[in-house]
Amino acid sequence: MSEPVNERGKPTISVVVVQPTPFCNINCNYCYLPARNNKATREELSGSTITITSLGKLGGIASTPIINAPEVAIIGVNRAIERPVVIDGAIAIRRTMNLSSSFDHRFVDGYDAAAMIQALKESLEHPATIFIDR
Repeated sequence: MSEPVNERGKPTISVVVVQPTPFCNINCNYCYLPARNNKATREELSGSTITITSLGKLGGIASTPIINAPEVAIIGVNRAIERPVVIDGAIAIRRTMNLSSSFDHRFVDGYDAAAMIQALKESLEHPATIFIDR
């Protein structure tokens, strides 16, 4: 079965968000505990398509993450800080965060990459929508 491609011949990106439910019989702590304890093996950290890395603890508000070959993308979650923003014509202080991303354009078209980042942004800004079937 071939991958779906867009009009430019590049594979399309599908975003699937998996959330544990009360009926989930998988111990979710098991999934990330080795990484949290710095005991994850190379095999446990391989086989993915996209890496999500958190740079926020280091204090950076912007970055240029480097793709881990053979993956096709990396998304960096940067530090959340309070900034002035305009809301309904008034300046207010809100906590904001930048996402930094790098995509291998040999495999992912820029338009599709930008659309995925926008979808991720919308999900982060309105987390309740993750549970709505579309």
